[in-house]
Amino acid sequence: MRKLAGLLTLLLFCIAPAIAQDAAQDTTQSTTQDKGQVKRPKPAPYTPKVEISGAFTHGSFYAPSGLTFGMNGWDGSFDYNLRSWLGVDAEVLGTYYDQGINGKTTIYNALVGPQLYPFKHHKFTPFGHVLIGAGHYNLAFPPLSPFPASSVTHTALAWDVGGGLDIYVWKNLGIRALQLDYDKASFFSGNASRAGYRVTVGIVYRFGGR
Repeated sequence: MRKLAGLLTLLLFCIAPAIAQDAAQDTTQSTTQDKGQVKRPKPAPYTPKVEISGAFTHGSFYAPSGLTFGMNGWDGSFDYNLRSWLGVDAEVLGTYYDQGINGKTTIYNALVGPQLYPFKHHKFTPFGHVLIGAGHYNLAFPPLSPFPASSVTHTALAWDVGGGLDIYVWKNLGIRALQLDYDKASFFSGNASRAGYRVTVGIVYRFGGR
């Protein structure tokens, strides 16, 4: 995962010139008139009121047995922007891992917190967030004669720190090129936890305006 974090850093470094250029294009434009060429200010950059995303996510889980395995699932978020640089993000995700007779592990997280846009909203829009909420753990065992189906569940405090990059191909529709988070939810006094890096890719739709 250190390589992945390095890749994200490199990606943000590489797109920084494009972000700067995009920001410059959002503040001025050239128009040609009869008496020559003049420059006039463009309208302020488009700041959406709401952004909704749907994505695939992959993260790690530390089982009570001491095993560590990857879990795949989905991630959905709803961001309400208070300013061009600040929003309130609500995120819900579910991840799964099926071990057959050893049980199927399911984890759901519901989180909320501030989301920051350091360069505001442009074609290339990096963001960062700090989220807190709850995590729900479920380990379901299938019926195995003579034992019936059973399950173990627990709910715990969860938190998440991370960020990513959205690229808008169109004004309202974009790609979540990469989101990298570190999140944690400890279950059963820390014997089992959803902790570590989580990678997310998907699509983003935005609407409304400020």
